[in-house]
Amino acid sequence: MLISITKLLHGVELPVLLVSIFKYNSAHFDKRLSSTLYLVGFACTSSVIATVLSPLAGYSYEKYGFAESYLFMGALVFCTTFISIFLLRASKPASATLLPQSSAV
Repeated sequence: MLISITKLLHGVELPVLLVSIFKYNSAHFDKRLSSTLYLVGFACTSSVIATVLSPLAGYSYEKYGFAESYLFMGALVFCTTFISIFLLRASKPASATLLPQSSAV
């Protein structure tokens, strides 16, 4: 049951992650580079990391079992997320200063 809940959380996590990546790219880089940075920076990097971590996950399945492996990976993701809450700070770009807008009504 706990494994099913952990897997279902990925359905919520992935869209939030993608939105945050595009918001960061559009805030810190030229708008035309947003999709290129996503493709190279996120998609390719996640594929390489999956290639590296897959054998480690397979070894963990064999040694500790499926349930314990997923609980360990979920705990690792939770710890990383909890630490990032404190380490990642929102910063406003210089162009975010509010300028008075004239009303065209």
